[in-house]
Amino acid sequence: MPSFSTGMKVLDDLLGGGIPCGVITTIYGDADSGKTTLTMIAAAQAIKQNRSVFLCYTEDMFSEERFKQITDAAGIDFAEMRSSLFNHKTATSMGDQVKAVKGWVQEAEMFNKMGKKPGLFIIDSISRHYHDALSKVPAEHLAGTARMLIGKIVAQTEVLGQLAIEYGCPALAITWTKSGAGQRFSRQERQDMMQSGELYDLELGLGSKTYDFIGGRNLEYTSKVIIHALPFRGSERIALLEKHPYMPTERLVRLKLTAVGFEAVDGEVHELDEFWQMKIDEAEAERRRKKQGGQGKPRDQLAAS
Repeated sequence: MPSFSTGMKVLDDLLGGGIPCGVITTIYGDADSGKTTLTMIAAAQAIKQNRSVFLCYTEDMFSEERFKQITDAAGIDFAEMRSSLFNHKTATSMGDQVKAVKGWVQEAEMFNKMGKKPGLFIIDSISRHYHDALSKVPAEHLAGTARMLIGKIVAQTEVLGQLAIEYGCPALAITWTKSGAGQRFSRQERQDMMQSGELYDLELGLGSKTYDFIGGRNLEYTSKVIIHALPFRGSERIALLEKHPYMPTERLVRLKLTAVGFEAVDGEVHELDEFWQMKIDEAEAERRRKKQGGQGKPRDQLAAS
């Protein structure tokens, strides 16, 4: 399977040469885990090869200043790139998001005819409006709303997959880890099952079956590569490979967040063994304690919360 270099040797080593082309790669994690920085680094590398980049951004505001830092470090003329190779749209609703992604079919064809072959497609994040909508829905309407929103996610992943194959390039879907909204959905489904005695498909809700992210089973199955981005210690982040068609998984690399993107901490690919799991758990517990204002919880309570 052809791959696309991230421009970082340690990441390429983790992925067997780079981000696989022709398939969807999902990157998920909590806020401040480095997901968007990873996409910016990949976008800069695509543009450096004179390939166009298509981004549908659904978060509060895309930081052009941050992207300029990364493209400057890659030796790219930001102003020229911004006007010719970077197709960026901000979606303020799920409807806008679906429209933007479906519009890529014609736009990518146009860019290709102009000699600006598409090199990367990104939705960051695919779950923002999905999550927001479910968070505001009364518990009794969660199941129906989730089914409707999952259909919109499916429509986007179908387009992403088709574009990745047609242009022989990567497609990135960014999403979040499960949250309180997902827990609400699961609780309501269990209550309904107990009251009615009927069985429901519990996987129609926010989470996938196997991985701890928002987006449902469709995103899990259509993503050939899954990377879990994790905050670690201070400015350090971890990229954990959880799914790959031919590389061993449950391996990780350490990255340091800098003004120009990421740099490798030790340049090594590590197995997720008991030592590294303990270090990740300790870092997560410390973040929770800080978030709670220094009022720590025992580890078993932290794991359950």
